[in-house]
Amino acid sequence: MNTLLLGCTALMVASCAFRVGFWLWAECPPVTVARAEGVPLSLYEVAALRADDRDPDHLATTLLDVMLVTGALRFVDRGRLRAVTGAVGRDRLQTAVLANVRSKERLWPWDLRDRAARLDELRTVQRDLRAAGLVTRSRSEFSYAVHLCVMVVIGAVGVLVFISTRSLLGTLVLAGLLVLGGVVVRLAPERRGNASRRGRRLLKGLHAQGPRPALVPGLVLDDRQHTALTRMALHHISASGLSSFGSGSGASATDSGHTINEGPGLGGL
Repeated sequence: MNTLLLGCTALMVASCAFRVGFWLWAECPPVTVARAEGVPLSLYEVAALRADDRDPDHLATTLLDVMLVTGALRFVDRGRLRAVTGAVGRDRLQTAVLANVRSKERLWPWDLRDRAARLDELRTVQRDLRAAGLVTRSRSEFSYAVHLCVMVVIGAVGVLVFISTRSLLGTLVLAGLLVLGGVVVRLAPERRGNASRRGRRLLKGLHAQGPRPALVPGLVLDDRQHTALTRMALHHISASGLSSFGSGSGASATDSGHTINEGPGLGGL
């Protein structure tokens, strides 16, 4: 019995150390380029930090939404996107997208999103966030899965010990290990987003102050448009209809499994 309890204790301690250590390593990246104090997040930075497993290309999706609002793109042919003739990018990201769209070319929103996601200009935004320590080092949650498996195993052992030996001490020790594991799950929870602890603090402050990040240089929107786009960047609502879950009236499923909307759907803008 003593050997079993020591083994379970060592296993749980190792699992907790692995989980907490990896979580801190991933969530607290070093700052290689200090971000100036008081500089608010841009609309694109919000989208990059809000990217997660359900929508890893959230930055590219938000960029298309901005281009729809500013008039650089418009819907044609039942949901396809086309660059407006004579359109000029209002910022460097829009300019890069327009440079990759041929004249009169009609693209499905997800095709244009995938093309935009490969642009060096978007990757530059992500690199800048990473240098400022706002993006997590790793999205892997292998340590979390291992920790949960260890908790399940120790829980099963605890049940067997209680049934077979009725040992109060052994049961209490194993229950205490499960409590320790639960505390670690609470302190180092599963991570779903792209932002590090520092990045999440900035996003939380944005929620507290209202959805009002800095405008991208060269991007001119009125207050209602800016507020609507910020909500899209924060909450994965898409003007171009690109959504992992699909939503809204006028949505139609395609053969590839995507869902698109026939119109901008900007809530009255």
